[in-house]
Amino acid sequence: MVARARSVTNGKKKPNYACPVGWSALGRPATARTGSNARMANAADRDKDKAKTKRTARGKRPGSCASLSNRTGATTRSNTQVSRAELKLRARKLLQLTINYIYNDTFDRPDAEAKILGPMPADTRQNGKNGKAPKGLPAYLAELYRTPLLTKEQEVYLFRKMNYLKYRADQLRRTLNPKQVSAAKVEQIERLLEEAKQVRNQIVQANLRLVVSIAKRYVGPLQGFDELVSEGNISLIRAVECFDFSRGNKFGTYATRAINQNFYRFLAEQHRKQMQSMSEDDRLMGSLPDNRANVLACEQQLSQLRGALVGILEQLNERERSIVSLRFGLGNDGRSLSLHAIGRHWGVSKERIRQLLHRALEKLRAYAVQEQIEPPDDDL
Repeated sequence: MVARARSVTNGKKKPNYACPVGWSALGRPATARTGSNARMANAADRDKDKAKTKRTARGKRPGSCASLSNRTGATTRSNTQVSRAELKLRARKLLQLTINYIYNDTFDRPDAEAKILGPMPADTRQNGKNGKAPKGLPAYLAELYRTPLLTKEQEVYLFRKMNYLKYRADQLRRTLNPKQVSAAKVEQIERLLEEAKQVRNQIVQANLRLVVSIAKRYVGPLQGFDELVSEGNISLIRAVECFDFSRGNKFGTYATRAINQNFYRFLAEQHRKQMQSMSEDDRLMGSLPDNRANVLACEQQLSQLRGALVGILEQLNERERSIVSLRFGLGNDGRSLSLHAIGRHWGVSKERIRQLLHRALEKLRAYAVQEQIEPPDDDL
């Protein structure tokens, strides 16, 4: 008979069925495994071990939570390292960058930021000053005349703002530590420089029509209008970077002088290259040059240099420009007049025209020396 006993749980009697003596809890005799029974039992144990191993390995599969967590942690560490390396690279570029600006005493005042970075003065002119595009301009250049010209107050505001933003960026950059880079500081410097660039572009956009009007004077057979406009735009950007707004001058006057000077140098350099190329071609061909080709080249170069001289004449007053142009054939017809004919034109004597011409030429020579403008080679 199977012995039965009762156990007490929580004050109540609970039947407890005990196993017969010599039997296991599974109802099998607790005897040594022998024969086929032993082999079956061992196989069952192996199956249990395999199932346990699978359950343990299931948590380590690529799609499991544990594996995903480990991979996410590694990716985060990798991204952090990349971000730090990128931040150091940005800081290194800022430290190597040249920041040019025109300093002004107002930059260090306590209320500088509120006044300088405030709203731009309104245009009090009626409908602004857009102007009318000259006839014959391409559509993309005619669009430039849609941008209103800046007033004197707006010019001062924009130039002060641009230089102040650069000043702030430079001052903040001096506190940048390349070993312990601050992300907030790097972003602030980059933001200040980007805002300064936007202000500069606003000034350039409002003055692009000036480049077009000046470039038209220098167009020649060997020099296209588009190339001159491109060269003039570079000169305009440089002029914006170098203009000192605190002197009280208008930017248009300063930019006109800078663009004319650059055109003269550009055309003189083009002339030198052209003559060198012709000389090399003559040596390679081993033949005498064609006189007709030389005459055509000379006329083309004279046309370009005449345009360059017209730009320099902007340094003279109206009467002096007229006398020089009429005397040396710088007008549209290219004819030169005698001193007597110029005197009749202006209602003065021949000797007076001679004096005025001499004075104008002295001004041009002094300007050329001051600006270090080298005259072209005497190949013509």
